[in-house]
Amino acid sequence: MIMLKPWKSMNLSVFAVSLFFSSVLVLSGVCVSHAEAYMFSFSEEKVLGRALSEDYLMSVKTVRDDLGVKNMQNVIINANASVFRNRGDGRTLEWIRVVDEGNNSISASTLAGGYIYITEDTLKFINTIPDKGYIEGQLRPNVMHNVYNDSMLSFVIAHEMSHWANMDFLKHYNTVESANAMRSVLGVGKATMTREQGMQYLQNYENRQDIRNFSIQVEDQADIDGIKYANKNGMYSGTGGALMYLHRNAKLEGITGSGGVSYNPHSATGKRLNRVYAYLRSSSNNRVSIDNMGRLTVDGKLLNGNGKAPADRREVTAQERTFYVAGQIASAIQKGLFSSGNLKALNAGSVYLPANIYIQGQSALVLSDANGNGVIVEKFFFGEDRLNAILHGTVPQTAEEVYAKNLISLIP
Repeated sequence: MIMLKPWKSMNLSVFAVSLFFSSVLVLSGVCVSHAEAYMFSFSEEKVLGRALSEDYLMSVKTVRDDLGVKNMQNVIINANASVFRNRGDGRTLEWIRVVDEGNNSISASTLAGGYIYITEDTLKFINTIPDKGYIEGQLRPNVMHNVYNDSMLSFVIAHEMSHWANMDFLKHYNTVESANAMRSVLGVGKATMTREQGMQYLQNYENRQDIRNFSIQVEDQADIDGIKYANKNGMYSGTGGALMYLHRNAKLEGITGSGGVSYNPHSATGKRLNRVYAYLRSSSNNRVSIDNMGRLTVDGKLLNGNGKAPADRREVTAQERTFYVAGQIASAIQKGLFSSGNLKALNAGSVYLPANIYIQGQSALVLSDANGNGVIVEKFFFGEDRLNAILHGTVPQTAEEVYAKNLISLIP
């Protein structure tokens, strides 16, 4: 989500910079993609974001850098360089850090200027053993990284990065605040915004319907854009990650009742889930869907059985594997890779990065072409040689191998 309001206190330096804007641009509603069209220039946005960031960090218990989180952000940046690195407008992302807000908050936030924060509880929520969820309000033990959890993380981070890429903070002040600012605060014509006037902008957001409407609009867009950005790398499933994350949120809300919070800038979780299901269908040209029983259908063919992991490898549920695979198949269709002629059986450690987070002896089913474009469809809890044998007609022996065989049969 984008953060627009102050926390416990407002740092005196937040509005030390003078903020100028044009009455013609603001009152006419014109909003184009260069700095002069916004109430804030890009450099002023950066100053404001840094000050808000400093103020926010005064309210949290701890803040730290996390190599895994930063690496995931870099994966997304590298796969979408024209959006996040080579923009040509001078804007740059600043940092992504992990904070403990001390309130069991499962959330991530983006401040003006590209300052992104993800809470410790969000990482625990993503990396917990998923089959039991919460027990008496406590998260189960952390199982660390796997491709399914990392797909959820990729969605959460890419969602936040989308707010920055879409200039949501800047658009907010143009589309929601500008006319009111001109008429009631500054009058008509050019003027300088004082700190006190800025404070008026940043307070009482929860009670304003126009803020609520704008927030839902940009959050809905960030869901879809985040999925697209996360899908680009072929390793993690942005679509599947979104389905896993929101499905877990819906289950948690059913347990804790946390869906009834006083202020939520997003659509209801159920609506967000339905929007992702719709995106799954549309992005695959209506070839991939998940029915109301959570089962995967591809080209009208139902995946027989499920991907229930072996008893000693319960790091993922069968439902979450279905979400991951559905998203990856849809991505393969989008990229023109969904053909049995592109199927390969590989060692999981050779295709997932960093390789050392995956246990040896696992395999990966990959769709790739001669140009190096590829999508990892699924990984399995048995070796590459065995998967290659199944790919070429060997009869499967275990439930995990049957799952692999059934999945392969969906690929034309």
